[in-house]
Amino acid sequence: KMFAKAHGLVDAYGGFLNSVSWVCLALTFLQLEACLPSYDKLQRGAKRRALWPARPTLSLLARFFDFVGKCAQSPHHVSVAKGEARASNTVTWSGKVAAKLFVEHPTKPGHNVAISLTPDGWAKTAALCASARARLDASLREPSPDGAIAGDSCDAAIDWLLKGDGNVASEADEDNQECLDTPAKRRRLDSESAGGASAADDQAARGSGPASRYSFRECASCGTVHRTFIPAHKGSYCPECRRSGRRGRGGRGKPSW
Repeated sequence: KMFAKAHGLVDAYGGFLNSVSWVCLALTFLQLEACLPSYDKLQRGAKRRALWPARPTLSLLARFFDFVGKCAQSPHHVSVAKGEARASNTVTWSGKVAAKLFVEHPTKPGHNVAISLTPDGWAKTAALCASARARLDASLREPSPDGAIAGDSCDAAIDWLLKGDGNVASEADEDNQECLDTPAKRRRLDSESAGGASAADDQAARGSGPASRYSFRECASCGTVHRTFIPAHKGSYCPECRRSGRRGRGGRGKPSW
């Protein structure tokens, strides 16, 4: 997850994997490496747990990046509960592959937690994982004079994994700025600011900006001033009167429009 965050690969809104998907991929890989038991075949007892020793080594991390790269070569179905990753041939009614990567929810079979992944996001993820694998393999193959693994090359590889190239933050800021211009983002910001005065209300008063779709009207039942969409009916009601069913001045009645 630190690698994914450092390289901007944890962004469901941007078409990448979310945090849960990365955890599921890691847990499934550890089960395939016999570092963890399968959830369906979990064996209890201290003696049997010793059959799955943890090996947090650089070679294990390199094999994880290779595992992600293989999943990106063809559509795959990853299941944490079963501890397996297999090629997927699920197709839609139109004959197309349903998903490039189907990461099954641990407790909800059939639910894909990686549904936000796009082809471009998956391609960038696979490319960075391949680069990480290459850097780790190079550092593992380069011995030091005493026969051990060279410390400088390993430190450089790990530093790149955890910190990236240093330009991810600026790219993320640019992406976030672009997201502010999307209609979905504007609608969400408008709904969040509906409870009180905000900068969007100032824009509405000037007749510009995304909030210019709103107008202020007096409630036809209680008389309070509330914000409503444009165009608004003459006898619009505030949210409280609509919930309580009050219509007309002083009680129930038909709307004035």
